[in-house]
Amino acid sequence: MALLNDGVRSQIRDILGAMPRPVELNLYRPDEGEASDLMTGLLAELAEIVPALRVRHSDAAPTLEPGHDTGMPIEGPILTVDPADRPTGTVRFLGLTVGLEFASLIEAIRQAGQGGSRLSPQTLAELGALERPVHIQVFTTPSCPYCPQAVRLAHEMAFASDKVVADMVDASTYQELSEKYAVMGVPAQFFNGKLSQVGLAPEANVLRLVRQAGRLAG
Repeated sequence: MALLNDGVRSQIRDILGAMPRPVELNLYRPDEGEASDLMTGLLAELAEIVPALRVRHSDAAPTLEPGHDTGMPIEGPILTVDPADRPTGTVRFLGLTVGLEFASLIEAIRQAGQGGSRLSPQTLAELGALERPVHIQVFTTPSCPYCPQAVRLAHEMAFASDKVVADMVDASTYQELSEKYAVMGVPAQFFNGKLSQVGLAPEANVLRLVRQAGRLAG
């Protein structure tokens, strides 16, 4: 049974059908569970709809929390969205991209395939001056109306800087990680493992938190 109906498929073609660049979707499956199977099926359907997508499956377990890994288990699939022809930071989805977060996945693919940025020139300049890596984790739930915008902003910063790893974390799949950080509300945003923001924040506020985590040169 198809996961995406004809109406959704048509919308995806309208958004992604004319991408000028190929995009790689790299999926790590930690197990044969339902979440891994669902993401595998979803990516297969997206690749049928959008010829520019290249789906790859990795056997190598990624680092769950780059730069501050504490040995937490990988509880669900991890999807990385990579522009195939240009270096960027790392854009990832941990868990399921269902509900409102499906839009976050489509937006990340669009950004990877079309390039450009909606970030301000000041933000782009300051991201380029980061001294050390920054790991952004945005904890979400499928029904959170504010989470997709928070995820999009974090991912845009990763597309703009090779110092940034930005993760959407599905709190319902990554329950142990959510418990570790005592996530009580979403979107909850952590920068290098430290809670800095709960709720939607404007670009300038998120940039300030990234600067604090990455210690801008000068």
